[in-house]
Amino acid sequence: MPATLAATVTAALAAPTPQPWLTLATVLGLFGGTILVVVAVLRWTGGPGSLTRRRAVPVGLAAEAAALVVGWRIGLPAEVFAAFAAFFVAGLLMLAGERANVSAHCLTFGTLTGLLLGWFPAVGFAAVLLLAVLAAARLALRQHTLVQATIGALVGCALGLLAANLVA
Repeated sequence: MPATLAATVTAALAAPTPQPWLTLATVLGLFGGTILVVVAVLRWTGGPGSLTRRRAVPVGLAAEAAALVVGWRIGLPAEVFAAFAAFFVAGLLMLAGERANVSAHCLTFGTLTGLLLGWFPAVGFAAVLLLAVLAAARLALRQHTLVQATIGALVGCALGLLAANLVA
């Protein structure tokens, strides 16, 4: 979810709006507030250790969908919707890839990396290096195999690049 917030902030900065700081503040408030509500609800209903992928992703997707409807009603730019759509699909893929243990960390950061490559290429190339470090960390911690981390990273990058190019 922090990667979703980072992506919507990136999208707000990439959008050609007359008041970029107002757009940025709106996005931070709307999606940042959503993340806090999701974490609070999950903690309240499940207690310690309740932030598992199976529980957190559906609640997060529902809350982000509600925030997106509000954002659409107040006129957020197309870039924000493209970033959100990429992360929404990534969330669905996280649920679908749970049995295969595809790296959700690499998937979400890969999506952010793809968006950055599409909108801010210099920053995107730096993010590719960070994505490689993240994948290496997941391997070192023995949380994933090389294939699981690579699939997450590549699918995430593809989603982000697709979303960035849809509004370019």
